[in-house]
Amino acid sequence: MPHLHRRAALLAGAALLFPAVAHADEAVQPERSYLPTDIVVTGNGESDYGTQNGSSATKTPTPLIDVPQGVSYITEDQLEDQSIRQLNEALRYVPGISMETGEGHRDEVFIRGQESTADFYIDGLRDDAQYYRSLYNIERVEVLKGANALIFGRGAGGGAINRVAKRAELNGQAVSGEASIDSFGAFALLADVNQPLSGSAALRLNATYEEFDSHRDFYEGRFFGISPTLTAELGPQTTLVASYTYDDDHRVTDRGVPSVAGTGPLRGYDETFFGDPGFNQAEAQVHIGRVRIEHEFGGGLSANGTIQYADYDKVYANILPSGLDSTADTVFLGGYRDYTDRENWIGQGNLVWQAGGDTLESTLLLGFEVSRQDTRNGRDTVSFTRAPGTGGLAPNETPLGETIFIPPYTLDAGARLRDSAAGNTEFLFAGAAPDR
Repeated sequence: MPHLHRRAALLAGAALLFPAVAHADEAVQPERSYLPTDIVVTGNGESDYGTQNGSSATKTPTPLIDVPQGVSYITEDQLEDQSIRQLNEALRYVPGISMETGEGHRDEVFIRGQESTADFYIDGLRDDAQYYRSLYNIERVEVLKGANALIFGRGAGGGAINRVAKRAELNGQAVSGEASIDSFGAFALLADVNQPLSGSAALRLNATYEEFDSHRDFYEGRFFGISPTLTAELGPQTTLVASYTYDDDHRVTDRGVPSVAGTGPLRGYDETFFGDPGFNQAEAQVHIGRVRIEHEFGGGLSANGTIQYADYDKVYANILPSGLDSTADTVFLGGYRDYTDRENWIGQGNLVWQAGGDTLESTLLLGFEVSRQDTRNGRDTVSFTRAPGTGGLAPNETPLGETIFIPPYTLDAGARLRDSAAGNTEFLFAGAAPDR
C-alpha cells in the first residue's frame, strides 16, 4: 500500500507539471496569425477532360454514372494538352494500369494486375496484334477495369482498353495541324482535315509523320500513319461510317540496360546500347478497314452492325543482355528474330431497346460477334560463332564499355514455326434498369 500511495503522488505531480510547462510555452510562442483560418476552394465542375458517355462500357447509350464498373477516360483535349502521341504514353497515369517495356516493340500493360498484350480494341472490335498504337486518329481512350468478358467476349480478364476513332462530321469544314519537337531532335507532324461533300456526306483525313530519338545511343525510328473516314446519311434514320487506317512503324529495338541480381539496373551505362544497331530492328505494317451501319427504328429501338478486316505484318529482331559477370566486368548476350503475319475478320451486330419513363428506364441489349483469325508466327535464334575461350571469354561474352562490341554470330532459321486458325462466335443478352 505505501508503494501505491507513492506512485499515485508521482503521477499527480507529473500531471501538475506538464500543464505548467504547456502554459509556459504558450506564453513564449506568439500566435501564428499570418496563416489563414479558412481555406476556400472554388472551381467549375465542368471539365474538358470529363465525359458522361458510358456507351463503350455497356455497348448501350448508358450514362457513365450508371455503369457498374470502373471506367477511366482520356479525352481528345487531354491528349492534345499533354502532347500524347502513343497509347503507352496515354496509359501511364491511369489508375489501376502499370506499363511494361514490351521488349521495345509493342504495347504491354498490366490491368489490375493482369498482364496483357491482346486486350486492345478499336471502336469495340478486337485489335490484338503486338505493336505500338499511335493516337493521331483517335478521339478518346477508354479503360474498362475488371473482368469484361460479358461485353467483349474472350479475354479481358483484367480489363479492356478501347480506342474510339475520329469520325467525319457532317456539320462543317475544319482544318487543324500540330507540330512538336523535343531536345533530342525527335519531332511529330499531324494533320486533321474534315470536309463535307454534301448535306449528307463528309470525308475526314487524319495523317501523321514522326521521327524518334532519345538519350540512348543508336536509338532512332520513324512512324507514318494515314486514316481516311467517310460518314454518309443513307436515310433519315440510317448512317454509314467507313474508315481505313494504315500505320507503318520502323524503329530500333532497344531492350535497355541489364539488371544486377539483388541491386536493380546496372549503373553507369544509361546511354549504352546493349545490342547490334543493324540487327535490332522492329517493323510493323498495319491495315485496318471498317464499315459500320447505324439505324434508328424509333420507339427507343436501334441497331448497329460492323465489319472489320485487319492485316498485321510484324517483325522484330534483337540482341540483348542475358547475364552479367560483375567480377570480370563482362556481359553475356542472347538474341532472336520473331515475325508474325495475322489476318482478322470480325463481324459484330447489336440491337438496343430503351423502354420506360421518368420513374423507371430499362435498357436491353442483344448482340453477336463472329470472328476469324489466321496467324503465321516464326522465330529464328542467334548463335554466337566465336571460338570458346578466345580472349578468355565465352562465345557470347563481351566486355562492358560505353560501346558494346558484339561477337560474331549467325541466325538459325526455323527455331519455331507455328500456324494457327481460330474461329469464334459469341452471343450477348444483357439488361439494366438504372435507378432514377
